[in-house]
Amino acid sequence: MFDKEKNVVDLRWLMLMIAAGDMGPERLRRLMEVYTDVNRIFDAGRRACADIIGEVASRRLFDEAREEQARNIQRWLQTTPQADFVCWADPDFPREVLAYEGAPSFFLLRGRREILAGRRIALAGAMHANDEGMRNAASFAEALIRAGRTVVTFLENETDAQVARSALAMDDDSPSGLLVLSATGPDRLYPPVMRDLYHRAADGGLILTPLMPSVGVSEETLEQRRVLCSYLCPELLVVQAELPGPTHTLARIFGENNRDVYAIPGSIHSPLYKGSHKLLREGARLTESVADIEACAKA
Repeated sequence: MFDKEKNVVDLRWLMLMIAAGDMGPERLRRLMEVYTDVNRIFDAGRRACADIIGEVASRRLFDEAREEQARNIQRWLQTTPQADFVCWADPDFPREVLAYEGAPSFFLLRGRREILAGRRIALAGAMHANDEGMRNAASFAEALIRAGRTVVTFLENETDAQVARSALAMDDDSPSGLLVLSATGPDRLYPPVMRDLYHRAADGGLILTPLMPSVGVSEETLEQRRVLCSYLCPELLVVQAELPGPTHTLARIFGENNRDVYAIPGSIHSPLYKGSHKLLREGARLTESVADIEACAKA
């Protein structure tokens, strides 16, 4: 249904995959079992499909707005270098996501698709890191990639930028590498100051979003990204964390989803480690090297 050479997705297939999130994997499977072909699904009509997937999901599948969304994605795929599309039906789709209710049914991406196969770990740090935090962000990113991990970042602040620069500077053709999780549609950029790194990440890493083209940043999309990060990544490494602050919030979400949280300790006098130390008191794993992370992962 997706011609990668032409970057064209069949419109009806794309509409079905967009709507798949409304029906869930099980009802999508039943729908495909009954009709076996996407064209037969749409030829059967809304009322017939409602008997299988429910009235609400059926209305959304046949909504004119759904067709316009699909056409917008088609246009983006055809006009954007390195653009790609992955959905539930693809073997490359991150299967871990399916364990969570409300998980996205597709991703739009730019860059090296093979990075999806990597062992993902999120890295997060302080909004305004000090020199020590920046050094640790760089060294841990490099060491994790050498250990075969894919490093996930938001590319939102200077700590994220340091992670990205270090990851992209490595000469590594393995499935591991840099994955940037976006809080906007694939044709938008947030924050604008990261434009150069964003384009470098599209060349040497992978940029991933579950959002439609033209969707801008909002509190809702920022929260959606934090939750999605905890779905995609079984582990989070906190380099530094203020209290309160976005990194501590992200770690809380990881904990709520039964993910492993690691934290690097620091000076008791530095506000940049107040959140890190609180996480350690709450059960995060004290981390001084990548070996500590690897040991816990094997336990």
